[in-house]
Amino acid sequence: MKQGEIALSVIIPVFNVEKYVEDCIKSVLKQDYKNFEIIVVDDGSTDSSGKICKELARNNDKIKLICQENMGLSQARNSGMLQAVGEYVLFVDSDDVLIPNSLNQIMKFIHQKQPDFLKFGFKTIPQNYKIDAKNFSAQSVEIQAKISRNEMLDKLLTGKIPNYSWSFIAKKSIYVDNGITFPRNRLYEDLATSYRVIAASTTLYKMETVFYLYRQRNNSIANQHNSKIGPDILASLNEISVFFKNYFPGMLEKHWNMYVYFLLLAFYENSKTRGKDDTELFKNRKQLLKFYSLRKSKNISWKYFISLILVKFKIFVPIQDIRIGIKKMISRI
Repeated sequence: MKQGEIALSVIIPVFNVEKYVEDCIKSVLKQDYKNFEIIVVDDGSTDSSGKICKELARNNDKIKLICQENMGLSQARNSGMLQAVGEYVLFVDSDDVLIPNSLNQIMKFIHQKQPDFLKFGFKTIPQNYKIDAKNFSAQSVEIQAKISRNEMLDKLLTGKIPNYSWSFIAKKSIYVDNGITFPRNRLYEDLATSYRVIAASTTLYKMETVFYLYRQRNNSIANQHNSKIGPDILASLNEISVFFKNYFPGMLEKHWNMYVYFLLLAFYENSKTRGKDDTELFKNRKQLLKFYSLRKSKNISWKYFISLILVKFKIFVPIQDIRIGIKKMISRI
């Protein structure tokens, strides 16, 4: 990295999060580390989010504000990437926050090791959690390990690490040089991209230290039924299948957990938004039953095999409804 160049671009897509966006942006502005830019992309917000972003940008020259018509999270991230000048890129969702001193610790490590890809820890917080910076502080990195590309992909496919795009930092060149963008107008866009970022990286590290607070909201995309979710997930799974067959033959067949998890999610969403006699729903269930027969290969964990049994006996959806209902009740306590 040449002297005077910006080391990191933090990209924050924003859409109708007036309750959380100020905390999010300020959690980045208050970082001890200073050699970074913030790119805020207002994706056509209809609440006061845009006004809040404009006020913050007016008073902070670190912030680049992009205002665009609503095109979805994928295109908001892509717009931010086009404007980014940092050597590294970090995505932050606008209802989440960075823990104080996180960037200092992350970038200190990056300057030492110069990785292509760095995975870090995060903590999940409930929707109405009151964030007090005094309760969180990024400590010195305690556990870090250099991991091969194949090992990181193994961890992704087995479900040992999530595919959230905000849970890692990567060189911008990994995205640009390999044509990696977020698929426009597709939900669960991280599923379509994270494995490609890992696969394109040569030097990879994993940290256990928690640097990021992930807020689970009841009205987020992940917690609402949408007729697009099922088809979009299946489109990404098809791309994953083709990609691994071409570039990492045999790897996906050894680790079906992530694939089956999202296939179950697609089936559940299709069941909630389509008629019971729908052709795509039938195909989705048929595909799951194929994995039921593969259990003897031990490449699917018991956790997901039990779900496949429920699919076979046509009770997966009602039991999933009960599980989700209980989870929501607990979150309100």
